[in-house]
Amino acid sequence: MDELVEQYPRLVDVYPLTPTQQGMLFNTLYQPELQMGIEQMRCRLEGVLDVAALKQAWQQVLNRHAVLRTAFAWQGLTQMLQIVQDEVDLPWSYHDWRGLPSDQQQAQLESLLAADRARGFDPAAAPLLRCTLLQLDEQHYYFSWSYHHLLFDGWSMPLLLEELFTLYDCYRRDVEPTLAPPRAYRDYLAWLAQQELGAAENFWRTQLDGFSSPTPLPDRADTAETDGFATEHLQLSEDVTTRLQQFARQHQLTLNTVVQGAWALLLSRYSGEDDLLYGVTVSGRPPELVGVEQMVGLFINTLPLRVRLEREVDFVSWLQKLQQRQVEMRRFEYSPLVQVQGWSAVLRTRPLFESNLVFENYPVDMTQRREHELQLSELQLVDPPHFPLTILVAPGAQLSLTIEYSQQRFADITMQRFLQHFGLLLEALTVTPDWHLLDLPLLLDDDVPDETPFFNPAAFEQDQFVFELV
Repeated sequence: MDELVEQYPRLVDVYPLTPTQQGMLFNTLYQPELQMGIEQMRCRLEGVLDVAALKQAWQQVLNRHAVLRTAFAWQGLTQMLQIVQDEVDLPWSYHDWRGLPSDQQQAQLESLLAADRARGFDPAAAPLLRCTLLQLDEQHYYFSWSYHHLLFDGWSMPLLLEELFTLYDCYRRDVEPTLAPPRAYRDYLAWLAQQELGAAENFWRTQLDGFSSPTPLPDRADTAETDGFATEHLQLSEDVTTRLQQFARQHQLTLNTVVQGAWALLLSRYSGEDDLLYGVTVSGRPPELVGVEQMVGLFINTLPLRVRLEREVDFVSWLQKLQQRQVEMRRFEYSPLVQVQGWSAVLRTRPLFESNLVFENYPVDMTQRREHELQLSELQLVDPPHFPLTILVAPGAQLSLTIEYSQQRFADITMQRFLQHFGLLLEALTVTPDWHLLDLPLLLDDDVPDETPFFNPAAFEQDQFVFELV
């Protein structure tokens, strides 16, 4: 402890890492070249901006939240530790590009953002974040916020941004902020320490009994020329999205459950298996911890979801069983993934699953800040993929589907069709929701010809299947 105090003279608190943080820190240290955990939030700001007030607001956000003043220690220790400091200075840079033409601004912007991500972070030195503000003209700015995922999750981001702009509005008007003190992340650590892994082990052994190998995916047959990742986007129409929401409400299902069911059907269609296992990213926020919805920190976890297709069962009944299974799983969302795999029959030398579904249901939509003079738009989060295949689902007026995939594992044409089939299946569920599971996968056999590389809405006008590829 004396060595820690010597290394961190402004130390005010010390506590262990969560299992998710441990795995993330290990990957950061073991493969630093992959930049795992380095994330970047980007957006445009429009309006009359008080730069000094914005910087002051950011500094106050750091002052309010211990997780943003946290470093991580591991060298010479028997366990990894979080080191909270009482004060850190905000890493802030401002660039005035008003004299540059727009094409040069764009070129320099892309170069700056890439260089900023490539810098990474030293986990042992707080703060693990930095802010960059670019002024493009009198009322147009571009803002970048780079940080390490060790600090907080996607749920926390809109909470922090909403707090930031509340503080900014106060400082801009020279009004003293009156925000309530935030609840400390260490309260979650205390809750986590009280959980018994025995019950979790029994649950996961039962859930994974008899499953011994990851669900196969449609790997490319040739040798890939790149080892990078690619992304495809698909957006359902407002009409289809509304019908999906109505279908979910009618049968007392969450939209997440409906999407999960469609994803399982798609995996079955491509793998040829009826007993499937894929990852789901869960919020990890225990409902019994009062105020957890407003806490800032890293709570998320990725866990396996086992889905069996019961061909003789109607689709709605099957979805209701799937939702009940996820309710049961929520009691054990704190389970460390590495231990969950150890409780399964899948060898540790093989992945438990290779595809992961993320349903992004955050508490605040930061693009809808109409009550403030300063408008935020084009918000984008750059987050390096952690699995060979990840599907991101964002609810809204138009359900958004994004697929991120390893180009070394999967051919572009296969993944484009994969995403198109996913959207087509979701829409089909709203057309005839009383199908049996035996019938649903057959819908995909002839709807998209093999020679069609991209989704062609005109080809499906007779069936009213309309999508927007973005």
